[in-house]
Amino acid sequence: MQLLYPYAFSTIILYLMSNGNSLFSKIILYLSITYMEKNKRYADISDRLRLIRKILDKTQPEFGKDMGISKQTYAHYESGGTCIPPVRARRLLEIYGISLDFIYAGRIDTLPHKIARALSLKSDDNTNNTSNVKGEA
Repeated sequence: MQLLYPYAFSTIILYLMSNGNSLFSKIILYLSITYMEKNKRYADISDRLRLIRKILDKTQPEFGKDMGISKQTYAHYESGGTCIPPVRARRLLEIYGISLDFIYAGRIDTLPHKIARALSLKSDDNTNNTSNVKGEA
């Protein structure tokens, strides 16, 4: 049933916009944009968690266990559905040296050297792959 809501919502928006009810359309458009922003609110944090987990060569269940949480709870953090609370992020600091500055703000200079280096190498690989793809076109 939950999958029907986005479809029904977008259908209502299109109908109202096509019938010229501008005030109502603007309200609906504002609400839909707010809804989309809310769902992407933790995307940067979840991307950084996923990246660190992969650099450390851990699975989601292993990483969750290290943090003292279930694999489902960790999966919510990594999907961006829920923001990792500071008490759990602090656990990553205690175990791996992953700073809260990196998790919440993306500051690489606060990471342990080994992880920062792996992160920069991964970033270089992504840049090279992107430039190669652009060069082939």
